[in-house]
Amino acid sequence: MQIYNITKDRVIDLVNRAFDSEDRPKDLCLCYQCRLDVICYVLNRAKPIYVLSERGIAHLKDSYSNSLQDLADLTTLIEVGINLVSKAKRAHHLEPYVSNVEKADAYFNFPTITGSILSGETFSPISAAVTLLLDGNIVDMKDNKWPNPIQLTEKANSNFLFWPKPIAASKVDEEKTFLFQLKIDSDIYETPHHFFEITLNSEKEPNDIFLAHNTHTCKNILLFKKE
Repeated sequence: MQIYNITKDRVIDLVNRAFDSEDRPKDLCLCYQCRLDVICYVLNRAKPIYVLSERGIAHLKDSYSNSLQDLADLTTLIEVGINLVSKAKRAHHLEPYVSNVEKADAYFNFPTITGSILSGETFSPISAAVTLLLDGNIVDMKDNKWPNPIQLTEKANSNFLFWPKPIAASKVDEEKTFLFQLKIDSDIYETPHHFFEITLNSEKEPNDIFLAHNTHTCKNILLFKKE
């Protein structure tokens, strides 16, 4: 079963039009990362509209595109998003974007994977390197802006965040369970193995949009000092 969110396509189209418009703010950065940040900002606040069939997609797209109130609401969100992103650009926003996703007939689209690693004695952040593995191999991330491994420090937060690249599937709606491992390296703490599973159904297109709600949160990992 394919679930399609028509809001996503509408938002991507409107954001790109705003960035390419002659009326855009003069100081607006036109790089891929800033566009993507605005798209994510809007999608995380706009009401999703889901359909199942291609017929439903065509019908709702026409209705949605002609709704002046929906257009006004999205336009307002885009204006706010552009203003916020312009004031807080990522440090690497001008770096070339390099996607690691290959062409395929269908894709297993992974959620972002996050969790916390803490001291078992104090529940505070620790210094450690965290590597995401699949079948014993380091997992390729969606693009060059997502590191694997990640270095955690006791002076920063304790959270790791990965976004694995989509993996090719043989057909749409194929189901598969993936067994991941978190490999933790520390000179001070014991580092037992940590495994978790994610079951996915393949989709026609690779997902290129970060959504806050599409996240797999691992259980907190508590580490204890070596004896």
